[in-house]
Amino acid sequence: MTIYYILNFVSLAISIYTWVLLFYAFLSWFPSIQQSAIGRFIHKIVDPYLGLFDKIPTRFGIFDFKVFIGMIVLLAVQRFLFIIF
Repeated sequence: MTIYYILNFVSLAISIYTWVLLFYAFLSWFPSIQQSAIGRFIHKIVDPYLGLFDKIPTRFGIFDFKVFIGMIVLLAVQRFLFIIF
């Protein structure tokens, strides 16, 4: 029963972090918000995770798909946890 609560908490944390990643992607469209306190806070939260994907070529032309690859990895981990337990 305890593993169920832990799994639900991890799933909720992954879902929230996925939304933060999506918000981070939208921040690139609004430079003024990017320089605000909330923008700097989101950068501090997201940059260490996205740094894991620096060695992978995620840039195609002017588009960088690092955020979306990070989201896909998080959602895959979330589904994998539900499959295991």
